[in-house]
Amino acid sequence: MKSLFVKYKSVIRFILTFIIVYIFLSVCYKFYLDFSKNSVYYPDYITNLVSRQSEDILNVMGYDAHVEPHTEEPSMKLIINGKYLARIIEGCNSISIIILFVSFIMAFSGKPKTTFMYMLNAFVSLASMVEVAGPGYEANLRLARSVYIITTRPGHGPGPQRKSRVCHQESLTRPV
Repeated sequence: MKSLFVKYKSVIRFILTFIIVYIFLSVCYKFYLDFSKNSVYYPDYITNLVSRQSEDILNVMGYDAHVEPHTEEPSMKLIINGKYLARIIEGCNSISIIILFVSFIMAFSGKPKTTFMYMLNAFVSLASMVEVAGPGYEANLRLARSVYIITTRPGHGPGPQRKSRVCHQESLTRPV
């Protein structure tokens, strides 16, 4: 039995890390939802933000759209051209998917710095995609590009300046 644990140590560590991180983040998210019940932003801030952004995008596309709080359940009604067309529920804000993503990243993690930089890159990239419909999106895209360069290209980020075996610094510049 001990030989099986030794043989499959990395698999067991992956599964336990994933489960622990997933449960921890899910409990934190549950506390966030419970804390948001009587807030100004119904049903919670992130779902309200997603609803407002959906409304703005539909209005830019030429539809007469607006959102309003649902009276019978914790969601937002999406009304297009006077018709109640859809509801935007808590699951539409993608936080559950982000929790799953972070759990996998933590379970697959190697060095803490590399893991943190990868999650930072993913977060900034996702945030810049969400903010495309909002004001100041150019600054968010510049920030996302900067984080991408720092986290993926050798010699551009903090730490020792080294060359990658795959991509050398000289190959990043165009010939004049």
